[in-house]
Amino acid sequence: MKIDFKSIFKNRSPVFYVFLAWIVSTILIVYFVFPLVSANVDYFLGQKKDTNTQPINDSKPQATVKKDPALKENKLIVSKINVDAPIVEAASIKDSDILGAMENGIAHYPVTSKPGEVGNAFFVGHSSNYRWAKGNYNFIFANLNKLAKGDLIIVNFNQVKYVYKVFDVVVVPPEDVSVLGQTKDSIISLMTCDPPGTTWKRRVVKAIQIEPDPKTNTALTTENPVPVNSLVGN
Repeated sequence: MKIDFKSIFKNRSPVFYVFLAWIVSTILIVYFVFPLVSANVDYFLGQKKDTNTQPINDSKPQATVKKDPALKENKLIVSKINVDAPIVEAASIKDSDILGAMENGIAHYPVTSKPGEVGNAFFVGHSSNYRWAKGNYNFIFANLNKLAKGDLIIVNFNQVKYVYKVFDVVVVPPEDVSVLGQTKDSIISLMTCDPPGTTWKRRVVKAIQIEPDPKTNTALTTENPVPVNSLVGN
């Protein structure tokens, strides 16, 4: 059966075309924002199940580093916002290499410290991306804006479990590369574009290591200062 589109649209009133435009626009909006909406729904439904915000006794942190052969994969876990993703080392500080790493998980800025080293271990993940973009982690940090002081972040790295407690959250312009700077304390920083769906600003969540005892960490082995002019964004 052949559909005669000419007859369908012939002599239609302006109201019909306004309604048709509204329908098409609605479909497109739902298509593009559905992953963000879905991530927020999952977050609110999962709040009753969250155990990652329970307090840890950080007054007596684990004094020695214990490797666990069961922790085979380097990964970052934040149960409060349903994040459980592999850590991928970017090949270089070029935006293209960092974005490439983000296709397969959460990217580590290669010029910053790593878990187990003194300094600022910097990680980047998408809060949103084009629906047709490669990778399964295009919305992994869609709920990073839900993290607040006191929340816990777990990093499994080189068969060691590191626990961090959020102590600061900042939103900065892309040109503010100071957030990549190294520190005397052992911290991690999680960065994503903010607000989700834009590349206007960058949200950076900072957390300090509480387990194992940061005194067991080694000295920073990466180059410093960071030779970049702008923070990566999709």
